[in-house]
Amino acid sequence: KPIGLEISPEAPKILGVTIVRSGVEAVLCDLSLHVLKKKKAVLREYSEAGLLRQVFRLIDSLLDKEDRVPAIGLSSIGPVDLNTGTILHPYYFYGIENVAVVKAIEERYHLPVCFDTNSQSAVLTEKLYGNGQACEDILFIGINEGIGCGMVEQNRPYRNAGGFSPEFGHVSIDENGLRCVCGAKGCIELYVNSSVLLQKFQRATGKKNAS
Repeated sequence: KPIGLEISPEAPKILGVTIVRSGVEAVLCDLSLHVLKKKKAVLREYSEAGLLRQVFRLIDSLLDKEDRVPAIGLSSIGPVDLNTGTILHPYYFYGIENVAVVKAIEERYHLPVCFDTNSQSAVLTEKLYGNGQACEDILFIGINEGIGCGMVEQNRPYRNAGGFSPEFGHVSIDENGLRCVCGAKGCIELYVNSSVLLQKFQRATGKKNAS
């Protein structure tokens, strides 16, 4: 008689951390991707040290009395340098830049860290568990304060020749357009970021609060 198998509750756990402009989120899951703990913190100290303190605080909380985590997954707003594990210079990130976040986490917890951008992590999740499982090539576009991009090519996360994940928000679509914070004109994220879209919806509907 067939017997349904389940992953043992004593099996290793998965710990993931994501860094966004508003703060830090972290989650602890079992190998079946059931969420066991979830924490979120607003970024209140706009500095490298303040960001790392928030990251450490959440990881400490999730690792409390938990010794079965073999590694930490980390994603961040970009751009990032995957070779050095560094958050480079995200726009609209309160001047926080050049944060060697992977080194800091590995030195504190003595665990390996898997690191990438939020968008690249999102497209990899779709490839492994979501709507992209049957696809060899996937393009993911994330719309938030900026425009993120993730790509899977021939079943592997895409990297350019320098080893960097793709970026999309600062592609110019109008050389005579609005001036962007990056210095270029007509960057696509100036026209379709979440704030701009909300303003367009409000004008179209006459409503200031959308639910």
